[in-house]
Amino acid sequence: MPQPVIVSEGDGRTDRVLMLVATATVIKVGDLVYASVGKVYAVAASTADAKFQGIAGESSAASQSNSITVHTKCVVDVDVTSASYYVGAGLRWVSTDTLNDDGGANTLAWAHENFVGTVTTRLRVLIDVPRVRKLYTVDG
Repeated sequence: MPQPVIVSEGDGRTDRVLMLVATATVIKVGDLVYASVGKVYAVAASTADAKFQGIAGESSAASQSNSITVHTKCVVDVDVTSASYYVGAGLRWVSTDTLNDDGGANTLAWAHENFVGTVTTRLRVLIDVPRVRKLYTVDG
C-alpha cells in the first residue's frame, strides 16, 4: 500500500510542530503519530487516538534520536478500507497506513471527498488535530 501523501498543508506557521522521536522508533513520512511523555511514535492501535498528534512530515530511523515536523492540520491522500464515504465522515486508524469509518469513536480524520454509491480504497482526508481536541493530552 502506498504511504499517505500530504497534498495540502495548513498555513505553514501554526499547523505544524517539531516533536522529539522516541528512542529506537522508526517514523516514515506520512505516518500517523501519537505522543507519550513528549515523544512521538507511529500509531499502531485505534486507541492511540487519545494522544494523536498528526502526520509525520519527516522520517526518522531507529538509530536516530532527533525531532521531526508533525503536521497538525493538512489534507492527505490515504488508503481506506473498501467502502463508500461522504464528506465529513469520521475516520479512525485500522492498520498501518489505512483508515476506515470510525462508527462514532476513535476519530483521527474526516473524509474530504465523496464516494457515495461507489466504493474506494484511496481517499482524500482532512487531518485537523486541534478540531478533534486531542492535542497535548496528559499521560496518566
